[in-house]
Formats: sequence, C-alpha cells, structure tokens
Amino acid sequence: MPIFRLSPPFLAGANRVTLQMLQVIIALIPAVIAMTYFFGPGVLINVALAVLVALITEAVMLKLRDRPLKPFLSD
Repeated sequence: MPIFRLSPPFLAGANRVTLQMLQVIIALIPAVIAMTYFFGPGVLINVALAVLVALITEAVMLKLRDRPLKPFLSD
C-alpha cells in the first residue's frame, strides 16, 4: 500500500486566506444582526472594539518582528 505525502500548501492558487476571511465575515453578518436585535446596539460597539484591538495587536507584533504590515493586515 503506497503512502501519499502531501506538502503544504494544500490549497493551490492565489491567496485563499483573503477569500476564506471574506466568507467568515459574510457568515458572521446574520449573527451580528440577530445579536443587535436582541441585545441592542452595544453589540456593534463590542464588535468594532474587538476588531480594532485585534488589528492593533497584530500590527504591533508585526512591527516587533520587523515584518511588513500591508500583506498581513490586508487579509
């Protein structure tokens, strides 16, 4: 029985991370709308704050590692 070994990346083609993250954002839209309906507009503030903190944290870590910001923050 032959053993097949796959080498990364398993998904060939262009930048698939951007497409997958776009799909995640689209999938989250109904949940955010429902949460806003049931719990009020404060949910939107929490989501915006979470996104902002995540982007700032990633930017700081990239700067500390001397990596370029644009390719990593744009996905």
